[in-house]
Amino acid sequence: MMHKPLILLCLLLGFLTMPSEIVAQPSATSARPVAEAERAFGYLKAARGDSLHAMMTPQMQRQISPLQCSLLFMQLTTQMGKFVERGPWEVTQQEGYDVVSGRLHFSKETVGMRLVFDAGKRIAGLFFVPVEAKNEKSEPLPAGADSTFTETDTVVQNGDIRLPATYCRPQGASPVACVVLVHGSGPNDRDETIGPNKMFRDLAHRLAQAGIATLRYDKRTYVYRQRTSEVSGGVLNYDTEAVDDAVAAVRLAASLPGVNARRVFVAGHSLGGLLAPRIARRCEVPLAGMLSLSGGPIRSFKETLRSQLQYIVGLQGGTASEVEAAYAKMISTLPDDYLTAAEAYDFAAETAATDTPFLLLQGGCDYQITTDDFALWQALLKERPHTTCIVLPHCDHLLRHTDTMATPQSYMRHLPLSDEAVKLIVAFVQNPKHH
Repeated sequence: MMHKPLILLCLLLGFLTMPSEIVAQPSATSARPVAEAERAFGYLKAARGDSLHAMMTPQMQRQISPLQCSLLFMQLTTQMGKFVERGPWEVTQQEGYDVVSGRLHFSKETVGMRLVFDAGKRIAGLFFVPVEAKNEKSEPLPAGADSTFTETDTVVQNGDIRLPATYCRPQGASPVACVVLVHGSGPNDRDETIGPNKMFRDLAHRLAQAGIATLRYDKRTYVYRQRTSEVSGGVLNYDTEAVDDAVAAVRLAASLPGVNARRVFVAGHSLGGLLAPRIARRCEVPLAGMLSLSGGPIRSFKETLRSQLQYIVGLQGGTASEVEAAYAKMISTLPDDYLTAAEAYDFAAETAATDTPFLLLQGGCDYQITTDDFALWQALLKERPHTTCIVLPHCDHLLRHTDTMATPQSYMRHLPLSDEAVKLIVAFVQNPKHH
């Protein structure tokens, strides 16, 4: 399971405990939250894990131990360099929670620290988020790109669930092919924002310049956050997290003005790639093709999680026992029904149940879904018709061009999408059965 990993558990914990996303409002009474944030930061910097842990809600305390709290600041300085200073605190409110944010300046990087306090002034969420440096702006659009496509807001409707979306349509002749972009695990927005990188937005713009439309949408777990289980009828699994809404998005895409309903594709990233065959099988609208971009592993969910932690903890000089402790902590945060569904997912059976043309792209510098995983994909699919599996040696998990193996810290820097990856995607959409 990957999500914007910064320092082993910190960022993941923030995603699991943050209240529902709504528009933040300035807090009318900021003195006390600021004082509590200052106290928490003091404990963090002094490695007083017991004191920081005592400030947390019971849910947070179950997810992170006092020892892990003590190690947080050391892990920050290991990755970001010597601590320089902390910027001023800013206080907003979200659904009754006080959110206190400030920037931590280190010699190598700047990191945003965000503390979420409940009504009892206990820490309900702790974030360490990348801050875009002045010289690391998101990739600018090529000259004249604003005249090559238009973007329109729309909504993916799935029963009572409404997911804000963006339809990116190339200018010129229609009808055109449309690619529905399906996210990886965790609460992703429609751009699949990871640090300063916006993989889905950038891919949508690049495809539009090649005459291909896209539909991207905010994920259910992003829109509803902690209410996801409630709005999903108390069930949390791959279908309620991703598949059901992707099927609804395909239905919408086929009805959009300017789209050729016979040329709708699904491109899934990470978990979305693993689920692409299930989405194709479930769609009422027959898909012209499906793409797996750094698709999730065929290995078991638990095996993959452990191997990712071994890599991350190894970068920090950790031990095998620390890997197992982190693994146990992460597993304990996930609902049992989700784990059961993840372990039961049968990719081979799902793929065999559809004859939709399939393109799989894998990065050689991806530590989350490795070339060993790719070899398993390749062996499983070698006899399947209209299926192409390609490793791009100089791509990471986000299909960005890189010459070195990715690390959690590398997601804090903007890198452009691989030109080769984009060309392969365009070629497949143009001719899926002869790729």
